[in-house]
Amino acid sequence: MLFWRHGNHQHLGRSRITIRAAEKLPVLDFLVLSQAQLWKAKAIFEEFKNKHFLPAYLADADETRALLNERVICDLLGLDKTIYQAVRQLARKWCAEPSVHGGK
Repeated sequence: MLFWRHGNHQHLGRSRITIRAAEKLPVLDFLVLSQAQLWKAKAIFEEFKNKHFLPAYLADADETRALLNERVICDLLGLDKTIYQAVRQLARKWCAEPSVHGGK
């Protein structure tokens, strides 16, 4: 979603971003995680590395992606379930954007 939000949308369903702009995206800094969180992140990665994900424009309907979000938000970061629910709502709104699904 960050990639899409910060990119330009010249073509429906696509977003482009420069390398310089990508470097400034606000993403999780793994260097500030505790050792326990890093082990948890590794366990989550191992759990999901071979799972099938739907294309990003179907993020609202992707149960695997929803479970991954829940594991990262709640289990790894220790945030409240309401934050997870807000992310799910954001996915629903994002996927409703015509420029995201490109008419698919």
